[in-house]
Amino acid sequence: MVTGEVIVSTPQGNMVVPVKVISKGPSIKNTVVVQAIKGEPFAGFSLNAGYYPKRTATVFKENVYNVRDTISGETVNTHPNLRVEFQAQ
Repeated sequence: MVTGEVIVSTPQGNMVVPVKVISKGPSIKNTVVVQAIKGEPFAGFSLNAGYYPKRTATVFKENVYNVRDTISGETVNTHPNLRVEFQAQ
């Protein structure tokens, strides 16, 4: 399983969400489909119901930080100051 972190902006502020990478993006290059490990932090939209919480999202590869393969322990791309930059905002 490949895991990482994504920064999500909400009306309450920004938060770091731990995610697992499910697959490549469906139609846009350099995107991946991620699933939140805990909770439903991503926003979806329905014409009938408006906004609703959901567990999966499609994001650009550059927006997934601290990517790790949990089986081999190999780190792919790290963003060493992610927590510091997040707290400074």
